[in-house]
Amino acid sequence: MTQAIVTRFQGPTTFRGSRVIARCAGGAVTVSYDHSLDTYANHRAAAMALVDKLAWRRTDRQWAGGSLPDEAGFAFVEVPLA
Repeated sequence: MTQAIVTRFQGPTTFRGSRVIARCAGGAVTVSYDHSLDTYANHRAAAMALVDKLAWRRTDRQWAGGSLPDEAGFAFVEVPLA
């Protein structure tokens, strides 16, 4: 069973660059922010990295995402293939 994935941006620190953290009940992953991508693409990349880490099959699934109401990140959910 898959779960909703929530992502959030984490700004740079003295030791680490900007990154996006994706998490769900099953775990979490942190991905470096790719400045060649836009904001949505960076959050989607982090969510898909978590999908890969959790070994959720992606061939028969499609993921849709959108901004959270408080603009603190994005949420991604599985949707049926059209």
